[in-house]
Order: sequence, then structure tokens, then C-alpha cells
Amino acid sequence: MPELSRLATELGMGRKLALLHPNADCDAVGSAIALLRNFGGFEISATGGVSRLGKRLLEFTGHQAIEDPDLTAFDTLVMIDTSNPGTLEMGAGSLAGKRIVVIDHHMKNLSLQGIDFYYSDESKPSCAEIICELLHAAGKRADRETAAALAAGIITDTAHFRFARTSTMRALTDILDESGLQLEEVLTILEDDAPDKSRKLAYLKGAQRIRFEQMGEYTVAVSNVSSFEGALCKAMMVLGADVAFVGSQAKAEFRVSGRATQALVRKGFHVGKLMEETGRDMGGQGGGHAGAAGMSGVGEMEAALNILMEKALTSLKGM
Repeated sequence: MPELSRLATELGMGRKLALLHPNADCDAVGSAIALLRNFGGFEISATGGVSRLGKRLLEFTGHQAIEDPDLTAFDTLVMIDTSNPGTLEMGAGSLAGKRIVVIDHHMKNLSLQGIDFYYSDESKPSCAEIICELLHAAGKRADRETAAALAAGIITDTAHFRFARTSTMRALTDILDESGLQLEEVLTILEDDAPDKSRKLAYLKGAQRIRFEQMGEYTVAVSNVSSFEGALCKAMMVLGADVAFVGSQAKAEFRVSGRATQALVRKGFHVGKLMEETGRDMGGQGGGHAGAAGMSGVGEMEAALNILMEKALTSLKGM
């Protein structure tokens, strides 16, 4: 694994700040914690906030995320679980002049410029699996906190193993064996994930705003909320959508999450490619997995949703 060995060398130098996407999930947070614990000079930034389970994972491992970091104090900025600078809420031009490293498991962002080291492996269902391989390439063994962080990322990003591969299970058992951590301890961290009041209200408001169109046997649904876009996408899939897009508007900027059923993914549908293309056309950025992706930009969120719905319907028509 020469590329991973090069990445390990890269992460062994200077002061580094791990950059997480807004409402950072366990995969992003767990991957950052593992880097912090195994490569010196690391701190974690979460300018867009951390999810409830992400906060619980930080508490369990005894670490914190900085909400307003001083970027001048760091030599290298490490984007984890995202290759879209527009989602980082760091402010325009804040990454300029910095050494940038990207570690991601989404579809590679071909429009990304000025990156010093870009490691992406779309075959991995979770970013945590990449970090597992990175630790082994660096000759490191996972301690209990590292194992808990990575295991939580693997479990949540594979929907409790629903989207896991055999390599996923090997990575999980390896870090548990190395650390002596029991799987039950990790599952305890992830228990009681009932939606809080704000998320429940987001679900209900988003449900009121759902509109949908059909193409043959498939249904494409869109909605909008002020937060929890990804969570509402999942809820819309449970309600019966085959493809779902949920947007949010914050002043002049918008954000959209997208999901597609695994049945459609197996037939060749790729929501990440739709969002990369649409983001580029709208002067923003987008991309992700075949079944789950995101997009951000400046402009009207409703326009973005309309374009995505039309593109999805056209793609489905071709099937």
C-alpha cells in the first residue's frame, strides 16, 4: 500500500487540523479521533457542528472539537469524509495558502483544485475503513478509544452492516481484536438514537412540504427543511420514495442531500453523479456515493431541487 504509506508520512509532519463537514456524523468524527490519537500534532475542527452521536463519541474517547479554530496555528488542513470545501463553513478563501490533504470515500471530486494529497476510495462503505488501513500501513495498532471511534464510524455509515462488505467486517474484527474492545461497548455508545424534539419537528415540517413525481414504477420526491436534510431524506425513503432530495437555504447559500434506493443503485442509478453535475452547472459543488450524496452552492435551493428532480426523472426514463 505505497499510497497509504505516503499518506502516513504526510500526516506525521507538523501541526494538523482535521476539518469535518457540518453536523459531523460518527464516521467523520471517529476517523478524526483515530488520526488524532495515532498521529501527533492533530486537533479536530467542527465549525458546522457535530451530530448527537458524534458528540457522544467525543465524550467516550475524551476528546473535543474546536468550533472556531485559528487556522494560522496549523501547517496542514485535513478534510475528512468530504472533498467539498463548500460544506466546511470555513469562510471564503480560508483554505487559501494552506497545505491541504483529503481523505474521503465518496466519488472523487474532479473539480477540486489546490490539493496537496488526495486519497479517495469509493469502494469503502465508510471513511473509517480507510483509516483502519492507514493505521496498519503506518505500523500502528488500535487502542480501545481508537477502536471505538472507528467501529462506531463503520457501524453507522453501513447502516448497522446493511451496506457492509466482507472487507468491512474484516476491518472491524481486526481493530476489535487488536484493542480488546467488545462490540457491545460500541453499540452502547450508539444506543438510544431516538429523534430529539428539533429533529421530530424537522421531519413533520419536511413531510408537509413533500412534492413528488413518478416515472414508470419509480417515485422521485423533494422537500426542504432548515436542518437535518439527510435524516429527512432517509425518512422519505421509508415513506416510499425511490429517489429523494432535501434542501435547505441559509441566506444566499443552499445545501441539498440526496438518496436513492439500493435497488436503483444496482441498476446503475448514481445520485452522486447527478449532484456533481448539477453542482458544477450551478457554480457550486456536489458529489458522493451512488446511493447517497450532497451538494452546496450559492443561489436558490428550490431551483436546485427542480433541476435535480428533472435530471433524476430523465435518468429513470432511460432505465
